[in-house]
Parts: sequence; structure tokens; C-alpha cells
Amino acid sequence: MKKRPDKIAIVGGGISGLSAAYYLNKKAPHIKCDLYEKNDHLGGNIQTRTEHGFVYETGPDAFLHKPIMQEIIEELGLTLETIETIAENRISYIVKKGKLAKIPPGFYLMGPAKLLPFMFSPALSLSTKVRTLLEPFVPRQEIKDESLAAFVTRRFGKGNLEEITQAMIGGIYTADPKTLSLQSTLPKFIEYERKYGSVLRGLQKEVFDNNTRGPQYNKFRSFKSGMQTLIDSFENQLSTTSVLKNHFVTSIEKYNDQWKLHVNNQSAIYDYVIIALPAKAIGNTCHFLPSRSKQLLSSIEFASAIIMHFGFEKKQLDQRIHAMGMIVPHREQKSILASTFCSQKFPHRASDDRVLLRVFMGGAMQEDICQECDKTLFHLAKTDLREILGYKGDPIYQNIIRWPHAMPQYKVGHQNRVSQFFESVRNFEEICFLGNSFSGVGIPDLIQKSKDTIEGLLA
Repeated sequence: MKKRPDKIAIVGGGISGLSAAYYLNKKAPHIKCDLYEKNDHLGGNIQTRTEHGFVYETGPDAFLHKPIMQEIIEELGLTLETIETIAENRISYIVKKGKLAKIPPGFYLMGPAKLLPFMFSPALSLSTKVRTLLEPFVPRQEIKDESLAAFVTRRFGKGNLEEITQAMIGGIYTADPKTLSLQSTLPKFIEYERKYGSVLRGLQKEVFDNNTRGPQYNKFRSFKSGMQTLIDSFENQLSTTSVLKNHFVTSIEKYNDQWKLHVNNQSAIYDYVIIALPAKAIGNTCHFLPSRSKQLLSSIEFASAIIMHFGFEKKQLDQRIHAMGMIVPHREQKSILASTFCSQKFPHRASDDRVLLRVFMGGAMQEDICQECDKTLFHLAKTDLREILGYKGDPIYQNIIRWPHAMPQYKVGHQNRVSQFFESVRNFEEICFLGNSFSGVGIPDLIQKSKDTIEGLLA
């Protein structure tokens, strides 16, 4: 960029655009900034709602406690509002043949960092456990980008993929493991193979030695009143930013040495534009992009997701509910992908005599189910929950939230396509692109990227 801008537009008020506005307001309050959001709220799918005494999230219900989040919490004065997962419930289940089995302590996404609990775990078949432990004897290969399915099958065997890893990792990204890029999602495992010649040796050296015990439940955080607290706190800090909700940016075009935004049948001129939209929306809005750039954007696919909540009286469920939740492998042929036991994961989500469950459906492997009506989806979800958890009676509360084409799919070759896209737009010095279409589905990663972008802009 040739000169520091006097007027900046941020298009998209999700977590990427909102945090970019926060850092711009914090580091350069003299710069005029307008934040455009087409909906009546900021934060994208991060919203907290309260109904009938249940506190639930429409999107992510937690964040990993990375350094950037500690920094943000302190800056926003949210230390006393931050909560951890309930310590005594820091276990989770996997569904095996329709029944719950505890995920073995020390199991980390695709392999065990602790061998003894893994060998005695009922969650996996004997043949899968034996093949998994033979992983250190598998020859090392140098493959730059590989699907999750190919990598896990090569290193640990097909049983490991089908019995646990597909549900653990594929569920995080609502992805098909046959197409999910390991390089774009979990490059650390590629590094383990390269550095140690074995994923298990890498886990035991870098995970077990760091006193990590499998799923890092102790590192998950939320807020007493829900994730909406973070969004509201960000928005309250935008003292020098014009927050323009219900403002739909229909197009962005070059205008002499500046940029013209067409918004709600009006237009505005800016020196610099930060675009924090999904890939498809970028292609539809940025008319100045070369055809090659638009082709690369259109190659980034998205899956749909459905979130459902069910409220129960605690007496309707048995004691197995005292856990973070459960995951459901695709091989179980259930309609649900996973369930979070919300009121057992975090306090302040339901009264002491009630339980709130959160259920996930859809994703890349069950895209068709998202076309079903609400009544059918409620029936399918409750049938699965009843078979697995054995609850009595009917839920006292239920809701459904649909997120069509909301989950980016980082397919094999994703990083290469993203690199090509940014190369194709490098001559547009006054335009910046943010968002999870390119990298990072986690809140901390998206906030860190926004911070780095603003610091680079102002450098």
C-alpha cells in the first residue's frame, strides 16, 4: 500500500471483520472506519440465546484458551466473566455398536499418547488397537498434502479411521475424511511423521511430555452468559467505528485510486477495504476480481450444518450424562454426528435439576439430511438419543438452528488454491481478505489473523 489510509471499510461483521474493527479502533482511532454487516447483529453465527431457563449457543459454544484469547480477555475486562469446563466431567464418549464407550485417556485425535489406557479401552476393537500400536514400524513417507483418510489409513490402519478418527477430526470440520486436507487442518501430524518417523513417537514426545491428556478439555473456555459476551464486548469498544447493521454491500469496484462500495442503493468511497466474507460472497461482490480469482474462490466448497438443542429434567437421564459429550462414527449409521452435554460442559447453562443437550447433524457426509423438514429432523435426532442415552419421556424443550453452506471444506490442495488466489490479487494493494474460507475455523485463529492484518496495514 502506498500510503496510510484515512478511510477504511470493513465488509462483514462476523468474528473476523468485528475483531479487525476492534484492532483498528484500538491502534488507529484517528482513521475513519465503517463496519458493514447485512444482518441485524454482529458476530456471524456466534450468538447466545436464553429460552425457558436454558442458555444455548447458535454457533460455537467455546474457544481454545490460546495466548491471543488471554490477551483479548484482559483487554476487554472479561477475566471474571470467563469460565472453564466443569472439572469432574472432563471425559467424553464414542458410540460403539449403539452404546457409549469412554474415549481412552491420552487419546489425541488419531492416536494414543498413553499406551496402557488405550490397550484396555473398550472403545476400540482389539485388531484396531494392535494395528494402531504398530504405527512406529510404518515407513516414513514425504507427502506434501494428503487426505485425512489416506494418512490415517496409511499410518494407523482402516479400523482406526472408521472406529474413532473420522468422528473425532471429521466432526470438527464437518468434513469427509476422504477429501479433508491434513496439511490445511492438522499439519502437526505431518510434522510428527517427518521429524520422528512416527506419529505415536511425536505424540509421546510432544503431547505426553507436555502433560496433555487427550482431548484438551481444560483448555476450553466460555463466558458465564455465553459467547455473546465476547461479541458484545468487542462491539462496545468500537467508539470511533461506525457500525452499520442491516447494510448489504452489493458490489465493490475500483474508483480512480480509491474503492467504491454500493450499499443499500447508495455508494461510499474508501481508501482501503477489508473484506471478511465467505468465498462465494466475495466472488459475487468483488466485480473487479479477475476471472481466475473467481474460479479459485468458487473451488472452495461449503457444507451445511444443523444444530439442535433438547432440554430434559435430570431425572429423565442416567448418570452417564456427566461428561462433555459424545461423538458418533459414520459407521454407526446414525442421523446425528455428535452431541455436546451443554449443562455438563459449562455451568450456568441450565438449572441444577435440568440438562441441556446440543446435537449436530449434516456436514459433508450427510448433506442430504439438511433438506428434511424440522419435524423429521427432530424425530431422527430424538430416536438416536433415545437409543444411545435411553432417556425417558419426551424433552421439555427443543429448538433447531440451520446453517446452510456455512462450514468451509478444506479439501486436499486447499492451501495451494488459497496461495494462488492471493497471488492473483496481490496487485490490489488497498484490498484485504479475511475469514475462515481461507484458513482457521477456530475463534482464536481468526482473531489472530485479524490482529496481524491490522498491524501489517498500519506498519
